[in-house]
Amino acid sequence: MLDNHIQELVNGESIRIRFTDRMKKQLFSEKAKTGKSVSEIVRQAVEEYFYRHK
Repeated sequence: MLDNHIQELVNGESIRIRFTDRMKKQLFSEKAKTGKSVSEIVRQAVEEYFYRHK
């Protein structure tokens, strides 16, 4: 299962997203706190959004 998730990330498409300065600061603060990449934090947030809005 994890291998499939990793393969999806490797094959994933890169997109650009604009954030407010406040959101950018929060993202980088979370990155420093957790050691996760900004991309990983954003992907997790999007996955959680879609899970709640099925």
